Amino acid sequence: MIENIKILFGDNAEILGSRTGIHITVRFKKVVFTEQLLNKIFDRGVYLDCVSTHAAEPAKHMSEIIFGYSNLCEEKISRGLNILAECIDL
Repeated sequence: MIENIKILFGDNAEILGSRTGIHITVRFKKVVFTEQLLNKIFDRGVYLDCVSTHAAEPAKHMSEIIFGYSNLCEEKISRGLNILAECIDL
């Protein structure tokens, strides 16, 4: 998954956390995950959790998302990342 993120998003994505084995936290340099953008992604079948919904200072984390993948096969993960790339159009 990390390799796919690097390929699809390059320097525009920074992996912040990946050691838990069930999710990865990523910060995007040129993306703000507004409710409208998250809904657009969700409507395409991908659910992402924005770090801002869990943060004491949400405005500082609007470009960070949590990719949960514990119950997904590699094919679904890849498909979801491709949909995300299409939706944010970097």
